[in-house]
Amino acid sequence: MKITHYFKPYLEEKGYLELPSIGKFTLNKFEIGNIELLNNGPEFISSKSKLLDTDFINYLCKVMKSEIHVVRADVESFASHVNELLLQGLEVEIPGIGYLLFSNQHQLKFSLHYSYIPVPRKRIKLRSLRFF
Repeated sequence: MKITHYFKPYLEEKGYLELPSIGKFTLNKFEIGNIELLNNGPEFISSKSKLLDTDFINYLCKVMKSEIHVVRADVESFASHVNELLLQGLEVEIPGIGYLLFSNQHQLKFSLHYSYIPVPRKRIKLRSLRFF
C-alpha cells in the first residue's frame, strides 16, 4: 500500500505527523487575515516510542478505504524499514517531507525536502487588474 502518499497531506491538514520509533514532524502555522501560512517548513523531534497515532491510522483507513489492521501493519513496516536503513548509515527520505540521517553523535538529523512548498489553506481572490 502507498501510505507514504498521505504523509504530507496529513501533516499539512493536522499540523503534525507522528511515526512510531522515528519521531514527530510538526508545522508552525500562522494566519494573516483569513490565509493560513506555514513558517519555514516541518520541524522534527526524534522519539523511540512505538505507539501508533490512532488519528493518523484512522485518517489512512478513511482515505485508502482499507481495514485498520492492514494500515497498522503498513505503518509499522514502514517505520521498521526506515530504522533499518538508518542503522546502516543511509539517508532516508520521508516522502514529501524531508530526509533523516544519523549524525556522528548518533542523533537523528532532519533536513527539509527540496520540493517542499507550503500551500495556503484558502485561496486568495484577486481583483482584476487594469493596465493603462
